[in-house]
Amino acid sequence: MERIVGALLKGIDEKKLGWISLCFVLVVASTQVRPYTGAVLGLLCAGICFYEYRRDWPFLLRTGLIAGVAGGASAAWLLFTNWLYTGHPFLSPYDFAHGARRAQEITFSPALIIGNVLHTTRWAITETIHFTFPFMILLAAYACFQETVRRRLLLYCALFFPLLVFAYIQTSIFPSMAHNQGSASIGGERYYFEGFCAFAIVAARGIELLSQQWRVRARAVFAAMAVMLGLQAAGLVFTAKDIESVLAPYRKAYLLAHSAPPMPLVFVSGNEPEFTSKHVNWNDADWSNAPTIYLNDPGPGRRREVSCRFGRPSYRVVEYLPESKAFAKDDVLDVCAAIPQAATHN
Repeated sequence: MERIVGALLKGIDEKKLGWISLCFVLVVASTQVRPYTGAVLGLLCAGICFYEYRRDWPFLLRTGLIAGVAGGASAAWLLFTNWLYTGHPFLSPYDFAHGARRAQEITFSPALIIGNVLHTTRWAITETIHFTFPFMILLAAYACFQETVRRRLLLYCALFFPLLVFAYIQTSIFPSMAHNQGSASIGGERYYFEGFCAFAIVAARGIELLSQQWRVRARAVFAAMAVMLGLQAAGLVFTAKDIESVLAPYRKAYLLAHSAPPMPLVFVSGNEPEFTSKHVNWNDADWSNAPTIYLNDPGPGRRREVSCRFGRPSYRVVEYLPESKAFAKDDVLDVCAAIPQAATHN
């Protein structure tokens, strides 16, 4: 993200197509990591370029061509990826995983958008502010109002963060009352993260302007920064404890799954808020040739079938017991021995 912003601002400041081209190449790459966020950032970059060069039509047309090629490449790449994983170019793996047969990630439903604003976005913003550097948003606002040398560049940096907040109001992949797929964020909303770096730069400029305009001594500035860094460090300690608490059940399941004797196949079972087996993926990149494969438990009635289809006749079940908040381990050996060989390939 910071490289996208840096290339864009460098290109605007020096009016060079090379930097602007680099900006949109990075936008294309970002859309393959998080498509919606990358598309939002790309549209903002294109809008900034349009505003900057609105009176220079030859340069604007060249910039528009670069942005258009980047947008077409991003869309084509995304459609191909969707087709590769789901068999349909307009069906994403997210929707496919929920059993949908059409795109549902972007919503224009007024009810869902209002629900996001009232019940989700406000808490996401609150948690993000809670875990950011003290007074960061106030310092960024101060910088935008007080900057005199390069105000427009500072404003461009400041736009990325609030734009992402606004953009995710109308997406159903954001956790909401109408959709169960949460963002699984701890210590601030992760869907806003890509715009955070640019916003932090603006806040840093706010500190600099504040100290200059109020003629604060360097020693006092360093003292204030030390206090705020201390507050931030204390917050991070509590956040680490929260993360450790959330991950504790998964650590217990991991230790059981990897305990001796090693098994060629491990089924992980659990569908509770404190432990959800579908969030577990301990497989190697070359999983089919790995000594052990880890799968979400298909249920007692299908374990033998799946085990035999994978050619791994022995397996282990690691099951979460919500009543006792503990795990049970069960090893089953050579289940395919009693099945005719031909039946394992049906």
